[in-house]
Amino acid sequence: FPVTIIDFTKIEFLAAHVLQAKTVEGSEKLIALELDVGPKGIRNVLTGLRPHVKPEDLLNQTLMLVYNLKPRKMKLGLSEGMVLAVGEPAQPIFLPKGTKPGERVG
Repeated sequence: FPVTIIDFTKIEFLAAHVLQAKTVEGSEKLIALELDVGPKGIRNVLTGLRPHVKPEDLLNQTLMLVYNLKPRKMKLGLSEGMVLAVGEPAQPIFLPKGTKPGERVG
């Protein structure tokens, strides 16, 4: 269904620095991320990027996060946001060096 510009402006795209990235036991797809979102605190996010990227390649990177997404209880844990990716195969959107955690993107 189509969204309006008002709907779109409600989404908080924030920079998130990866503190930890680990495979999720029991899943071939998931990576568990611990993300620093600056003044907004720490978020734990499960991302399905494991088939396309190694967890260690995400460490110390700054990613684009949908911050205000309702937390989702999943079979293997709670996810408190969504990391954005682009392309086929999906690749995370890395933000430039110097981007501060919690900085608004877009």
